[in-house]
Amino acid sequence: MFSTSGFLSGFYNVELHHHLDGSIRKKTVCELAKQYDIPFDDQKFEEALNASNSLVPFLECFQMFLPVIQGNPDALERLAYECVEDQYNNRVAFFETRVAPFFLLRNSGGDLDFDCIQTCCVHDVVDAILMGLERGEKDFGVKSTLIFCNLRGQTQWLQPLTKLIRHYKSNPKIVGIDMAGNENLAWSTEELELTKEWYRVARSLGYGCTFHAGEQGMVQNIERALDEIKSHRIGHGYALFKDENLLARCKAERVPFEYCPISAKTLSSLGTSFDDPNNPILLGKKHEVNFSISCDDSLFFGNLLPSIKICRDVLGFSEEYLFTIRENAARATFLPEEEKAKLINHITLRM
Repeated sequence: MFSTSGFLSGFYNVELHHHLDGSIRKKTVCELAKQYDIPFDDQKFEEALNASNSLVPFLECFQMFLPVIQGNPDALERLAYECVEDQYNNRVAFFETRVAPFFLLRNSGGDLDFDCIQTCCVHDVVDAILMGLERGEKDFGVKSTLIFCNLRGQTQWLQPLTKLIRHYKSNPKIVGIDMAGNENLAWSTEELELTKEWYRVARSLGYGCTFHAGEQGMVQNIERALDEIKSHRIGHGYALFKDENLLARCKAERVPFEYCPISAKTLSSLGTSFDDPNNPILLGKKHEVNFSISCDDSLFFGNLLPSIKICRDVLGFSEEYLFTIRENAARATFLPEEEKAKLINHITLRM
């Protein structure tokens, strides 16, 4: 099924904003909870999920299911492998997935050292995920890379993450870094300076940089991400259209934005109804913003195909424009230039 480019023939979807831990199958959560005798209340999880119509309550849902994978390399390898299979079923040729490695240690709440904690260390977490992604690529043909992520407010993880990106620099599967979480938290001087240093080191090592900003926060968060953090891409960024000057700049510089339509709709991130002409996703099309489409977290919002479908059926995106979005995604990946060129050719020469 491989084409001459090395990507699956007839598979043209590309996804850039995919959280690995938030893309576990619910069936897998239940099976792992039973296998390892870990409490998981399916009914309470559904109730919490249905009540989550904004970002902070949504983030709290993670605490309900993460114990089934935290500190468990076997479970993490399974999670990564199944994510590749799900991407195959969504006709994805290539995807970047992101994960907060220290969040997946069993003792993820306290101060963390770079070395082993209890019986599972951060290297075990990362290596298990890489093994699952690689096994999935071998079985399904879908290519993937990994982005290391930190969470706002978790200042204690920033220096260990800086060590971690140095440690894995020789691994071509790991291509970038990200900052996620509640963007409306106040920045301490320490967190901001350590974040800027993490991003500086990442850029110096050749990693790509993305940053959650303007999802449910101020438009100034996008400016900070670009000017102080010096991120190459912006995760979400729906607040962009509140500032005409910033919009003009981002258009001129072709800043890539990672839109996640169903999560934005579900979490009320758009500031409008989904079919409103002022929906930021529609404004992105109108103003020719450089954006791609992703699912965000498939456990909550479905995989990539439903996100594409809602843009086609509700927003009226044509098939040709959807291919433009796929090309945007291919050009914005953190792949090495040679591999990126192959992916772009795979998308643009589809006919």
